[in-house]
Amino acid sequence: MPIFTKDHAERTAKKLKEKPRRELPKLSITEDADAAHVVQLITCGGRLVTKFGIKHGSKRNAGHGWVPKALGLGPHQAILFANCTMTVDEIIQHFIDKGFIEQDP
Repeated sequence: MPIFTKDHAERTAKKLKEKPRRELPKLSITEDADAAHVVQLITCGGRLVTKFGIKHGSKRNAGHGWVPKALGLGPHQAILFANCTMTVDEIIQHFIDKGFIEQDP
């Protein structure tokens, strides 16, 4: 099974910045650099949805297996999202379904 790498993590962060095509809440992503990681803070409507770190200076193929867990995805699903097989609309709907994002009734 392929591993989720730094390259996947960077593509995931970039893709999470995309605007959804359907009537879904928009995610905001900010970076907070610390000594070991660049922490990606994903928010929606001012509330933290999730966060994950991307290691500074690690090789492109270095494992970043904690990122799929932070997204509530399995490694395979997370790779599909990073590789554009899964859309930003689908990940936002996933966050809603998992309770990461609360919808107004």
